[in-house]
Amino acid sequence: MTWPHFVRHGQSGCTDRTHSPLSLEGKSPSAHHQVGSMWLLSTSRAELKYFVSPESVGGYAILSHVWNEAEQSHQDIQALRTLCAQTGQNPRDLASDKIRHCCELAERHGYLWVWIDTCCIDKTSSAELSEAINSMFRYYALADVCYAYLEDVPSSASVRGGRRLRPCADRDPFVRSRWHSRGWTLQELLAPRLLLFVSRSWDVLGSKSDKADILERRSGIPAAVLRFEQQITDVSIAQRMAWAAARRTTRAEDEAYCLMGIFGVNIPIVYGEGRAAFQRLQEEILRRHADTTLFAWGRTVDLVQLTARADAANTRRAHDHVDGSSLFATSPAAFAGSRNIIYAPLRCPAETSSGESMGGVPTFSVTPHGVQARIRVIECDGVTVADLSWRVAGRSRSLAHEDTVPLGLVLTPCFLSADLAGPLYDVGAGSGSGPYARLARLRLPVCGPQGIVPGEGLEESSDAPAPAHGTWRDVYLANRPSLGPGDGRSPANTDSERVALPVDSGFNSPFRFRQLQGRALDISPENVILCSVSELPRPWTGITPMVLRFRATQWPYYTFDVILGRCTSASRLGPHWATVRFLRGRYPSDGHWPEPTSASHEHDCAQDHICDWPGGVKTFESVAEESSYQVFFYPRPLILYRRSVSVSFSPCPLNPVNAYLVDLGCVGGTIVGDI
Repeated sequence: MTWPHFVRHGQSGCTDRTHSPLSLEGKSPSAHHQVGSMWLLSTSRAELKYFVSPESVGGYAILSHVWNEAEQSHQDIQALRTLCAQTGQNPRDLASDKIRHCCELAERHGYLWVWIDTCCIDKTSSAELSEAINSMFRYYALADVCYAYLEDVPSSASVRGGRRLRPCADRDPFVRSRWHSRGWTLQELLAPRLLLFVSRSWDVLGSKSDKADILERRSGIPAAVLRFEQQITDVSIAQRMAWAAARRTTRAEDEAYCLMGIFGVNIPIVYGEGRAAFQRLQEEILRRHADTTLFAWGRTVDLVQLTARADAANTRRAHDHVDGSSLFATSPAAFAGSRNIIYAPLRCPAETSSGESMGGVPTFSVTPHGVQARIRVIECDGVTVADLSWRVAGRSRSLAHEDTVPLGLVLTPCFLSADLAGPLYDVGAGSGSGPYARLARLRLPVCGPQGIVPGEGLEESSDAPAPAHGTWRDVYLANRPSLGPGDGRSPANTDSERVALPVDSGFNSPFRFRQLQGRALDISPENVILCSVSELPRPWTGITPMVLRFRATQWPYYTFDVILGRCTSASRLGPHWATVRFLRGRYPSDGHWPEPTSASHEHDCAQDHICDWPGGVKTFESVAEESSYQVFFYPRPLILYRRSVSVSFSPCPLNPVNAYLVDLGCVGGTIVGDI
């Protein structure tokens, strides 16, 4: 479609090209650089000009897009300017298709200036890059119009409106666009008041206001927020994190940096620290916001499902520090199930019959020992829950207060803590129906001098625990998660948190692992962890099979073994072999299967020899098993679920005759039917 011309903007706000002291075309702005300053492209010639602030421009357009391999940099655009000064050509004619078409569209709409992140940030300057990343939300919020370029959507794409289809079932190219799955495009969707979606041929498809209902189903962001009828700040921290849960970034650090504007915080930009950046983001949010739903992520159960366990197995499990037992999450993906969690503090402190105030404000302070907190703690049949004023939608999925139930943070005493001013707690505990739970729905009357007020829609149960009592306490909460791949920390700091593979260090080892960091194995996807490795003789030749046990930490909860070895059916050491075996049956209540051993593992020469696999790749599938799952925090009927694991092998360059490199990937499964 053709978009009408608009009245031109920006003539009074740009810096004068020849007379203004702020005109820095083609020069480094380092001597004049100010907070919030920016480079912009002239839409008529694609030439860069420096402005002291977005407000000084007088109106500009901005581009939101998914990067590709052929993007032109700041230096590329400056080089075109220099070249065209000699040839007399228009630099815009020599710019990339994306830059040229964006400039042309903005010019047709009456704008003199456009901001494109690929070329309007001098990435050779760490100071300028840091400022731009910290100012990104502001750049988009102050733009007159944002063009969301959907390179994978044709102009003929018609978005079906009025039909409430699940995004995963909708084949509309608009809904399936990669733009919706990237981390940086989240704030680019939220910040501008006017956002126009454009197709691969730069035809306007509509605005985000027009498509708000479709975008809500695709992204989980309420249409009212997209239409600016509801402020982002009215949405809980957990809900905002949930918007980013399924989005991906190229760099692990960008999982944090792309969210700063959404939470109104700024942190130093340090590429190379990996997911430690997301830890710093959460710490800064904690300092700036009273909303405690920052901690509301992970598996949720009813309080009646939790039981007090002080046995050795559960104590050990609580200190693995890989199941969400710390206060902070490792990535936004942890908030995938937090879309319906709201922060609902009491507006007026209540009083007990004795006149004692039930009010109070939780406080938190990050220390080397954990987060020091003053919080309301509830004890119920040996289970400890922190009441942080959370509520979660029930079956109706409504977020109206009357349709929600209180939600608490489950705490487990950490018996390995140092002598602190208060007790140290890990977050979460084992439950009878699953491997681990961080959050508990308080579906019973929880009462006491300072407990949750009875009668707020809480559901009683015949097997409910005894009434609980709440008190304000000074405690420490474990806050350092096992960050996993790319956490930016040295192996010395992380080896104790992941399973070591010393056999990989031998030159004659028959298998090596690509996903090796330090001496510990990290794999993708991130919801699968290596639990244990069978004992092996040294040196390891492969005669004794190696058993690596993996466990999924998110639904569907399951455990599987990857078994590797060398065939001994002949008189000499034979071919390399591998197989995968799924552990069947109900998940153990203490969270641990028996430790794997090598003694009982045989292999099938006809099926397991790697040299016979096409391309050295094989996918193993389990038999279909019964499983239950939850959507929006209430159980659905039993289903049949088939799990799958893909394993691939390639010759190791260090020892290509006798060793394979191992890659484990495509861990997942398929729902094959309802029961």
